[in-house]
Amino acid sequence: MDYHNLPYDKSRKENIVDCHDFTTQNLAMTGLDLKTLLDSIPTPPPQGWEVEKISQIAEKLSAGGDKPKVFSESKTKECQVPIYANAVEKQGLYGYTDKPTITQNALTISARGTIGYAVARYEPFCPIVRLIVLIPKANRANLKFLEVIINNIEIEQSGVNIPQLTVPQFSNVKIPLPPLEAQEKIVSAIDSVESQIKKIDSRLEMLETRKAEILANALNANNEREREREREQAELKEILREIESLLSQRKILQHFITKILQKAGLTQSIHSLIASLPTPPKHGWDTIKLGEIGKICMCKRIMKHETNESGGIPFYKIGTFGGKADSYISQDLYENYKAKYPYPKQGQILISAAGTLGKSIIFNGEDSYFQDSNIVWIDNNQNKALDRFLYLLYINVIDWRRAGTKGGIIERLYNNNIKAIKIPLPPLEAQEKIVQAIERIELTINAAKERKEILQSKISSYIKNALC
Repeated sequence: MDYHNLPYDKSRKENIVDCHDFTTQNLAMTGLDLKTLLDSIPTPPPQGWEVEKISQIAEKLSAGGDKPKVFSESKTKECQVPIYANAVEKQGLYGYTDKPTITQNALTISARGTIGYAVARYEPFCPIVRLIVLIPKANRANLKFLEVIINNIEIEQSGVNIPQLTVPQFSNVKIPLPPLEAQEKIVSAIDSVESQIKKIDSRLEMLETRKAEILANALNANNEREREREREQAELKEILREIESLLSQRKILQHFITKILQKAGLTQSIHSLIASLPTPPKHGWDTIKLGEIGKICMCKRIMKHETNESGGIPFYKIGTFGGKADSYISQDLYENYKAKYPYPKQGQILISAAGTLGKSIIFNGEDSYFQDSNIVWIDNNQNKALDRFLYLLYINVIDWRRAGTKGGIIERLYNNNIKAIKIPLPPLEAQEKIVQAIERIELTINAAKERKEILQSKISSYIKNALC
């Protein structure tokens, strides 16, 4: 079993950790005084820590380029400089080269694959394949703190077929930023826990190696080795017992890191998220018609002879909306129409006005074009309604079929139907809190589903290997 990459667990930010999880016996098992560590963690002020954009704390923000011409898969006399790419395995190590492109301590952030996987780098290196590199201002942010915080937030990504994170997107990511002294205390506590996890991993690796040797010997057993085999079987039982104990300790320590982040006000439990939701006034939130928050827009009509099936800018029709385009328009036509006629802004919500009424997609800003009248959006006033809040209303609250026009072959939403729809509209601050809490809860649900799938896969694999 490979334990080297286990300390990074993106799902850790979804774990719910309660004080009661840390019994006296469990605390003693880990070899650390976790209570004292937790007491050392600074707590945020009532209003929370200051929130900063990555761009505000960055001295330099860039992305990796092509694979260098001088390259070796292993370290050699000529190639001593590590090359890092977008990967979690081996912390992104791709190979080695002769010259670094980054010489300062820096944070790398995966922009492909496992989006947002961050690693603090303390030696010169060479990033490739659009791996994002952040060199923070030394007087604003602790490098290890940034690694922890980035690995414990969800980063919005773009890309229809291949999810990706761009430098402009990452520069706008907001993070809680305690004073430097508080950051260092948080990091010190987490370092103590992760150091103990590494010791456990090292011991686990040694035990797994010995376990494999004993099992291999058992398959080659003969009468002359009977006594030695009995001794090895007894040793195997002790090994399995110790592995179980170490894994239990490891789980406690990983959960404790979440507890540290919760106390520091850098992440929240489900209970605290629900408690943070704003309560509507007695009369309920004010309501407003969708037509009052912005103009309903659509792209310029594209004629059939202006499309092709071979390539160009994806053109989404009602049948391919939210999926893979099967029709395209030329780059020139796209640029011309985009400049002259309405076109959605990144983050605005596209709505299907025919077929599956009200199907809603957040526009990711990629070059694409949409069928007029069948796919529309509201150019909403951001001072009235946040895009992300509207998206939650679109997919959870509005009854689009009831609002649509019936009687034809295809149900439709005409502009007047959409304009007349009433929605609850809390103040902007309340909208933001609602969005943040619900998005966080949905992440927790998705992480639980992923863990369930992994466990089901392991059970199936065990049944096939052990019972078939």
